[in-house]
Amino acid sequence: MTIQGRIAAPQVEKDMRAFLKKQGLSLKTLNLGDALTAMSQFRATAAAYPVLNPCGDGLAFDAHLGTKDRGTRFEIAINRLLRLPPEDEGASRWPAIRLWLRLQYKMDMTVIQYLSRHSTYGVGQSFVTWSPSDHEEFAQQIKGSDAFVTFRGVAPTEVRLSADFWEYRRHNPTPDPLAEPWWGIFDVV
Repeated sequence: MTIQGRIAAPQVEKDMRAFLKKQGLSLKTLNLGDALTAMSQFRATAAAYPVLNPCGDGLAFDAHLGTKDRGTRFEIAINRLLRLPPEDEGASRWPAIRLWLRLQYKMDMTVIQYLSRHSTYGVGQSFVTWSPSDHEEFAQQIKGSDAFVTFRGVAPTEVRLSADFWEYRRHNPTPDPLAEPWWGIFDVV
């Protein structure tokens, strides 16, 4: 926790790492199915964070080409999205934390064939839920997606976990992931 009871991004990451360890899971051996289950269980069983209510604690799934670091890689991200109460309710951008679990895959024929079936960056393979009551539908969407079906049996080249401070437009906190990039899905503000 930080001043005024706010949670800090490093604490959320630390909590997730402790959760994985307690479950006997390692980032080095995590596959797509285990990653989805772990992030879902972490959201359901972890101590509640001080977020906006309702719809302040979400999960997002996204399959895309990532170019942020280490060159171009195909990655599937499962993000926990925490919308924090603002210090200034009149501000146009409000604070958030993104816990980012990224499964990265080498550019091989599986990735190339997947990308050839989808538009640039894999748009259309993104899902989000802000309500625990919608979680089962969210999980079924993911498990039925081409991204999940294609990569569930493929070992990722690398799995990375990080948490970072983020901001979102308060007037559009939950846009449609199929229609536009936003703070919880793509690495673009």
